[in-house]
Amino acid sequence: MLVGIVILGGIRRIAHTAEAIVPIMCLIYLLACLVVIVCTMTALVVILSGTMETGFTGAERISNAFDTILPRVGGLVVLVRLLLFAYTTMLTWSFYGEKCLAYIFGKRIVTPYRGLFIVFLYIRTIGGLTLSEKFGCITRIDNCL
Repeated sequence: MLVGIVILGGIRRIAHTAEAIVPIMCLIYLLACLVVIVCTMTALVVILSGTMETGFTGAERISNAFDTILPRVGGLVVLVRLLLFAYTTMLTWSFYGEKCLAYIFGKRIVTPYRGLFIVFLYIRTIGGLTLSEKFGCITRIDNCL
């Protein structure tokens, strides 16, 4: 019931904005609602499977919980979810970074940003955590601004 009230409140808020940004706001709002639902379902699986006290953390705990609830396919479910989450996160960072820079510096900055984004994404992928900490800001330029 509470989730429905929150969703309707968000839809009402979107309806009172400028027409040009309504599709983007609807998409962002839908994605935020999906994140809440997926995180809640994951938490319920972890709690109901009894794997909270196993000593695992992060993806191992979730994979163990899903294996307990769904034998043989639980790990595959977690793998697919993690891959989709990582891919959509990269797309989101790229999109928001482009929009922020285009708003501040104009459209001519978008092509160099895309090139830098891909280069630093590669560096972060192969470089480990230390390079990620040093150069991670370029792939999350929207947070840095």
